[in-house]
Amino acid sequence: MSIGVILLHSCQKDRSIKPQYTLNIESAVAREWFTLHNKLIKETDGFTAPVAARSFGYAGVTLYQSVVAGMKGYNSLAGKSRIEEGKQYNWGLVANAAMADFYRACFKTASTENKVLIDELETKYYSIFKDNVSDQEEITRSISFGKLIASEINIYAKSDGMDEAYKTNYSAYSFPPGPGTYRPTGTETTPLQPYWGKVRPFMSNDVDNVQPTNPPVYSMDMNSEFFKEAMEVYTNSKLISEEQKTIAEFWTDGDGTVTPPGHSISIATQVLEQERADLATAAETYLKVGLAVHDAYISCWKSKFTHNVLRPVSFIRSVIDPDFNTLVNTPPSPEYSSEYAVQSGAAFNVLTELFGPNYSFSDFTNYGRTDIFGVPRNFSSFENAAQEAAFSGFYSGTQFRKSIEDGLVQGKKIGTYISSLGIK
Repeated sequence: MSIGVILLHSCQKDRSIKPQYTLNIESAVAREWFTLHNKLIKETDGFTAPVAARSFGYAGVTLYQSVVAGMKGYNSLAGKSRIEEGKQYNWGLVANAAMADFYRACFKTASTENKVLIDELETKYYSIFKDNVSDQEEITRSISFGKLIASEINIYAKSDGMDEAYKTNYSAYSFPPGPGTYRPTGTETTPLQPYWGKVRPFMSNDVDNVQPTNPPVYSMDMNSEFFKEAMEVYTNSKLISEEQKTIAEFWTDGDGTVTPPGHSISIATQVLEQERADLATAAETYLKVGLAVHDAYISCWKSKFTHNVLRPVSFIRSVIDPDFNTLVNTPPSPEYSSEYAVQSGAAFNVLTELFGPNYSFSDFTNYGRTDIFGVPRNFSSFENAAQEAAFSGFYSGTQFRKSIEDGLVQGKKIGTYISSLGIK
């Protein structure tokens, strides 16, 4: 298998192998690895939202490619695999070995304690799966294959030039001149990952085809669309309800949290547990949600640094009310389009396609957080969750309405594309 030739618009079925199915393997091994992934995101320096989204994309590919030969009716992302025809593989052992090696490479700057957790989780599932295999050669073969997959995907991931992006979150950037252009609003003097829009996407048709329309033209005229958008944010800040405050805080996933893409992964994990899903379902789910958030951040950041729209707090303080404050800290990036709208639109569109339009669930992602009202929230559908996540930025005072509405459309286009991949 050559991961270097991944083409997501032309997945290929390996007809030379006889699948040995994963349907009788529970998804716990995958869920625990992605739960650890979110812990590593929170506790490893530099894993901001764009960097985290990239890691989820490649983690999803790693899991899927490691077990796809055992998934009846599914296609590889990169042509034929290299499993030995006629030989048995334990797909739990394969997945476990692949994920362990992937995370060691991805989080090489993790703390000693967290590196130990990677080792311990690998040992846990090695012990669980090996006890069901009587043939030592099958055990060795399965682990070797998982490590091979991880190695090849880590090499492919490194070829995008962003494997150490956690070191360069705030690179030098020349702000475009002119009124209404973005300037940082917090302590950082440079914006977050200003060149992320140039990162290699997984979508074969690039991200240009899903970019939103232009934002409203900057204007201080009270009758202009831009001024009206700012006034709406300002007015809502004065009339905000307790429920809107709760929503704004619930979706605040900044540094030191799971981040917005990690929040989407967390919801996917909870759904898989609720469904008592098998390993094949988990592999498809993490692949598609991972690819969706990966490409969503590229698309969103391309939009942000194409238009360089200033944040509401900058305009409102300079034109409407110098004492205006946002409910939460304004993210260190241009305003248009909305980060949470794009990534949640993409991820929840994928989850809708996988589990249905009326799938109800409770989100426990922020349960136990003491800096916010960390009570789980209930949703009647993934679309319901996407809308709430997206508009949390409006309630907090950090996003204009059009940025959110256009961002949701942008994200849903990405999700639709990822959902249509020919993997089965």
